Amino acid sequence: TGSSPSGDNFVALDGDPSVAGGGGLSQTIKGLTVGTKYTLSFVWAASQLQSRTGQTTEDLQVSLGGQIFATTPTVTNPSNGFTGWFTQAYTFTATAAQEVLRFLSQGTPSGDPPIALLTDVSITKVPEPGTLTVLGAGLAGLMAVRRRRNGRQRLP
Repeated sequence: TGSSPSGDNFVALDGDPSVAGGGGLSQTIKGLTVGTKYTLSFVWAASQLQSRTGQTTEDLQVSLGGQIFATTPTVTNPSNGFTGWFTQAYTFTATAAQEVLRFLSQGTPSGDPPIALLTDVSITKVPEPGTLTVLGAGLAGLMAVRRRRNGRQRLP
């Protein structure tokens, strides 16, 4: 369709290892809290340029701070094909206040080229268990108050 599932733009990364510089994309993420867990989520797909033919395989390697911490499942893409969109989510613990997030497209065979599409990248803080407990207790309290009010209204 020319757009991602959310209708946003996407970037195409060439997974051909013979391409100078490779099919990588990186950005410095600032404002992280050391020791805090975060969820990295993104949407990706595999495709092939219309001018090329032959089955390809693609995946995305994800690194943070120079350390590879995830690789998406490898998908097989038919000649001139498109795999559809996949949503991935990975949890990591920040080891520095700023890190370089990198996506590297990998694929086979060389020259066809294998293309990975990437969109909707986000990083969110994972709620701490204590925060969830307080939230749950607050909701339970609100429900108890509501039941009490409803119970009083039914009495003559």
